[in-house]
Amino acid sequence: MATGLGLFSLGATPFGFGTPVVAQAPPTTLPNANRFINFRTKDYERGPDGELRRMPSIRHRVLVILSTTLGSATVLPGLGTKLPERIDQRYPQLAEQAIRLALRPMVAANELKILFVRVVRSPVSGRVDHTVGFVDMTTGNSDTATI
Repeated sequence: MATGLGLFSLGATPFGFGTPVVAQAPPTTLPNANRFINFRTKDYERGPDGELRRMPSIRHRVLVILSTTLGSATVLPGLGTKLPERIDQRYPQLAEQAIRLALRPMVAANELKILFVRVVRSPVSGRVDHTVGFVDMTTGNSDTATI
């Protein structure tokens, strides 16, 4: 009795001989890119084609750290920023320290270099903007994040 597929003995089947192989197209987005989150609205954004926009991994992590209140993430309780509760004369200095402390693990891992932290309070609305200028050390690109 011959082993094989149907009537053919082992190794004599036509399958695999001259069969064309079609390669898949490479992905259009970078594999390490995350969904783009708008710093102001905290919503995902879509591009003109309707697809979700993408953002570099380091920028995404900076946004998540700065947008998360320290201690509010049950999985990672050490992740996040604890900004001062009172807005007074010392607020800019204390907020800058809190932001630098929150981003310290990324700086220590040589993933991020902080260029500046700017805290500006609008005299009209009272809103405080926190802007962080940084360099993504994995790509060398500089960026700013405002929350």
